[in-house]
Amino acid sequence: MGNERLSAMLSGIANGGAKSLVRVEGFHDRGGIQQSLDMGADGVLVPYINTAAEARQAVSCTKYPTTGTAPSISPSAA
Repeated sequence: MGNERLSAMLSGIANGGAKSLVRVEGFHDRGGIQQSLDMGADGVLVPYINTAAEARQAVSCTKYPTTGTAPSISPSAA
């Protein structure tokens, strides 16, 4: 799904008062996890996690530098 379509869907969900979850490819999908959250998703569904290390990697993608690996710029600055 394209960024424009995802952004429109997340906006519509938020305007309707519901919570949004975006399914990403897996714990290795750093870009998908970060982008979904930056666009306003309330959470991400990360499939195919089989170990604690994979879970830690997925969680680290949601955090900003010094505690994780998410980018330190805001989406409006990009």
